[in-house]
Amino acid sequence: MLTVDDDVYLLECNPRATSGVHLLRSIDLFKALIGEKLPANKPSDQPVMISLAMLFIGLPIAIRNNNIKQWKADYCAANDILSVKGDKPVFFFSLLSLAELICIALKNHISIREASTTDIEWDGDDIQ
Repeated sequence: MLTVDDDVYLLECNPRATSGVHLLRSIDLFKALIGEKLPANKPSDQPVMISLAMLFIGLPIAIRNNNIKQWKADYCAANDILSVKGDKPVFFFSLLSLAELICIALKNHISIREASTTDIEWDGDDIQ
């Protein structure tokens, strides 16, 4: 975040237009996008996560680094940022999205994390 003259701006440096929007849960995004000045909103101290990413990416890393105790503490302390109370389909569609990433990873012999950005990532290679 950037503060200029008591105005707070969220800087998004990710090429996916919706990449950080889920972090703005407590902000009226429509009003922000039309330029209406919003009251300052202190971020919550409650940690948040994407549960499936923590399970399928974070847990294997924790196992590999012998850090399962810290992973479990972090997992238990955080709320899933994608879940909204009463929105049951989000888990199903998250699994569907994960299945797509697994297919991409297997097809291209890459990790699931790499599969999640393979269509938008540019590492400086020459573009054909």
